[in-house]
Amino acid sequence: MQKAKVKIKGIAPLLMNRFVMENPDNTKAKRRDEQYSPEDDAEKALYKDEKIGCYAPSTWIEACLRDTAKEFKGKGKSSLKTTILSSVFIEPEKIPLNKKTYDEVDLRPVVIQRNRIVKGRPRFNSWELEFTINFSEDRIRKDTLKQILEEAGATKGIGDYRPKFGRFEVVRFE
Repeated sequence: MQKAKVKIKGIAPLLMNRFVMENPDNTKAKRRDEQYSPEDDAEKALYKDEKIGCYAPSTWIEACLRDTAKEFKGKGKSSLKTTILSSVFIEPEKIPLNKKTYDEVDLRPVVIQRNRIVKGRPRFNSWELEFTINFSEDRIRKDTLKQILEEAGATKGIGDYRPKFGRFEVVRFE
């Protein structure tokens, strides 16, 4: 396995929307007279670890690479999607954003069960991520992987509400 040290920098703000896994026994139906708090909403949707602060899951980068690799031709008629799935891995699992909290709460209307409501999500206006890509050089060339990552950053993005949000540029790929 080869390693590539990577640094990406956001060219569009990053939105997070973590799936909240609450115990169904502990959840009570919201009363209509309860005051809505966008900050509470954003806090629940934030990827945060006590040790490293805010982070982006490595699965975001893997999914971004996978979706972009569909557009790159592999052997025969196939794309590089399966190659990315089987021989490209991102470390660490939690990629630090080097921030303790988000820059602002992004409020947008969303439809949940045919009801339009306002949802607050954490928004990072400026952001950078540094991570390592482990890959098999005999399955995919380093320069091809860099091309896929650059295209992914420009057209796909990571996080929520992409590609409007979460787009990035590759600052370092060594």
